[in-house]
Amino acid sequence: MIMSNKVAQEVEKLLSTALGDFIARAAVAKGCKQIGSDADTIAPTQLGALAEKLELSVKALAGPAVAGQLAAKIKGIQAGPTSGV
Repeated sequence: MIMSNKVAQEVEKLLSTALGDFIARAAVAKGCKQIGSDADTIAPTQLGALAEKLELSVKALAGPAVAGQLAAKIKGIQAGPTSGV
């Protein structure tokens, strides 16, 4: 089983607020795979591409407004850890 690195864990934490822990982990794993990475090796430089993939998935589950907000927060991780999430 692959353990998520800190980048993936931060994304999972953001997504879990809207989707729950299980779906958040699955979405991150799928999104990472779609961009040629995985939850163990994803780098901050890949967050823009991951956010775009996840936005499409989240839109179907939580609506476009929530998906857009989460994608923006994921892209913001590149600038540093999020606070108050």
